[in-house]
Amino acid sequence: MNKFMKPKSQKNSSILALTFEGSMITAMELKRRDERCEVVGRLREPLSQDILTGNPDLIGAEIRKLLEDAGIREKRCVLSLPLSWVYIIHQEIPDGLPETDVDNYIHLQVEKKLPFSPEDVVLSSVRFEAPSGGRRATIACVPVQHVQTLEKIMKAARLHLSSMTLGIASLPGLGNAGFRITLLAHEDGIDMVIGRNENAFYIRSFPGAVSMEKEEPFIDADMIVRELRITLGRLPEDVRREVKFYSVLGDGCPVDIFSEELALPFSHLGLEAEKKRFVHHAIDLNNLPAPHACAAAMDHLWGRSNGFEFLPPAIGRFKKIVGRISSRSFFWLAGAGVAIIFIVAGVFMIQAYILRSYQKEWAVMEPDVKEVTMLQDKLRKFRPWHDTEIQSLTILKEMTKAFPEEGSVWVKSVEIRNMASLQVSGEAKNERVWLEMLGKMRANPVITNLKVSQVKEGDGVLQFTMSFSM
Repeated sequence: MNKFMKPKSQKNSSILALTFEGSMITAMELKRRDERCEVVGRLREPLSQDILTGNPDLIGAEIRKLLEDAGIREKRCVLSLPLSWVYIIHQEIPDGLPETDVDNYIHLQVEKKLPFSPEDVVLSSVRFEAPSGGRRATIACVPVQHVQTLEKIMKAARLHLSSMTLGIASLPGLGNAGFRITLLAHEDGIDMVIGRNENAFYIRSFPGAVSMEKEEPFIDADMIVRELRITLGRLPEDVRREVKFYSVLGDGCPVDIFSEELALPFSHLGLEAEKKRFVHHAIDLNNLPAPHACAAAMDHLWGRSNGFEFLPPAIGRFKKIVGRISSRSFFWLAGAGVAIIFIVAGVFMIQAYILRSYQKEWAVMEPDVKEVTMLQDKLRKFRPWHDTEIQSLTILKEMTKAFPEEGSVWVKSVEIRNMASLQVSGEAKNERVWLEMLGKMRANPVITNLKVSQVKEGDGVLQFTMSFSM
C-alpha cells in the first residue's frame, strides 16, 4: 500500500515542482492558500548541456540563472524523475508468503530481473492488494549514478531537494474510484500509468512513439495501440474488466495530436476518453506542461506521498552540529578531551592493580581448577553413552516431516547447536516446492524462531539457508 508521511508544518506553504524532459527543464513555483494551491511562477526552457553527461556545476549554475530570470525564489523542490530513467518491475507476491519475508522475496526478484547489479541502483517499491485479493508490487529502480549527478546539480543550483520521486505515480489519485489509464504526452514520447485512487497498478513508457517532423510531433499510433493491447493482456482479468476510461495530459499541441490520433483505435479496445478536467487543489492540470511534477509537488506540500522515493537519507543532526562547531569552541573541547584522557589513564592503572591481585589468587587455586575441569570433560565425554533419549535423531525427525517425499527439496548440511538450535543449508528444484516446505515447517508447533537467512538461484536450483529452534 502507499505510505503516507506526516503532514508538514504550516510554515512550508510553498514548493518548487521540477522535472526534466531530454534537455528541457520545467519548473513551477506553487503557493498553498489554505486548501487551495496556485502557480505563482513557471519556467520551461532548454538547457545547453545534457543532464546526465554534462558538467553538474555548470548545469546547476545555468538552472539558478534561469530560475532567477523567471522570478522564482523558492529553494525547496520536489524533483520528478523522467520515466525513461527508471527501470520498472511488476511483481506478484506469492500467497501465503509471510510479511516478514516479502522484502527478501522482492530483492530476490530484482536480482533475477535487473540487467545490471542491484548495488548499482536505488530501489523503491510500492505494495498493494489487487482486486482479486492477491498481493502485487510495483518496483522502480534508478541508477545510483543518476541520483548522485542530480544531487550535485541541485546543490550547484542552490536548491534543497525535499523529495526525488516518480511524478507519474501521483496521477492515479486524481480520478474516480475505478481503474483508468492516464497518458502523459510530451515531446520525447508518451508515459502511461494504470491505477485507481492513490495506487499505481501498472507503469510503463512508450519510447519511440513520437518523432519530430517539420517542427510538429508525429505520433506512431499503431505502435502505441499494439503495446497497449499487450499491456492489457498482462493485467489480471478483474483489473482488465474495470479499465474503461483513459485521459491524456500534457501541454498544448502534443495532447491535441495524441487525443486525435488515438481516439478511434482506443475505442476499438473498448476504451472511452474521459472528458472531465483534472483539477487538483484548484489547479487545472490539463493546462500545465508537466502535470505529473505538479501533482507530486502538491502531494508533498500536503504531507502525502505516492510511495516512490529515491532521495538518500539526510545527514544526521549530530554530524550537522559537529560541522558547525567554531574554532573557539574547539579549544574548550580540546581541554575537555585532555582531562578525559587523564581520567581514563587513571582508571586503567587501577584496573591493572586489581588484575595483578586476581592473578595471584588464581596461581593458588589453579591446580584444583585443572583437576575439576578434567573430571567435567570426562563427564561430558561419556554422558551420551548413558542417555536414554536420542535427542539429535528426534530433532531430525521433526525437521524431515516438512520435506516432500519425492526428493524435490534436499539438505546439504545440518548444524545442531546445544541440541536446541539448528542451521540448515539445502537446495530445492523450484520456488514452489520450497515455499510449500517452508509453510509446513512454520505450521509445526515444535519448530520455533524460524528465520530464512538466504535464498538465491544458482546452477538451475534454488539455494537456501535457514535457522530455527526446537
